[in-house]
Amino acid sequence: MTSRDVRLALLEWPAPIGDLGVFADRPRTATAIAETDCTLLRIATPDLLGAFELTPEAWRGIALWFAEFAYAKAVDEKVRTHDLRAQLARLLLARADPTTGAVPLTQIELAEILAVQRSTIQRHLDAFRVAGLIAKAGRVAILDREGLTREGLL
Repeated sequence: MTSRDVRLALLEWPAPIGDLGVFADRPRTATAIAETDCTLLRIATPDLLGAFELTPEAWRGIALWFAEFAYAKAVDEKVRTHDLRAQLARLLLARADPTTGAVPLTQIELAEILAVQRSTIQRHLDAFRVAGLIAKAGRVAILDREGLTREGLL
């Protein structure tokens, strides 16, 4: 990244890039820059649309992906309307695996979503850990969903 670049998102596999432009028949809105080695699969628009014509059930997968994307963005936006501690609690709850409580975001990613420094996230996570709401061994895992929900209502 250069000093002119702005990180808009940190993508994890699998992550389509340019998909909005394809389906809206518009130019792409951003350029992706890999920070590590990766494999990129480029599919030309006519080829992608042709594949969907051959396998209509693939449209369901695309619709589900867009729904998940829209849901995550809506959650992120809703989180931004609360104070930081409550925002972080709500973000953790929204992104946690419902079965395991594992949150698939790093502290850096949490900080980027909430537009704060990682040290600020660390301080709040430590408070949640001391209160017995989360475990923190590498990634965050929610231990007390009800307690964290109360934090999110502040």
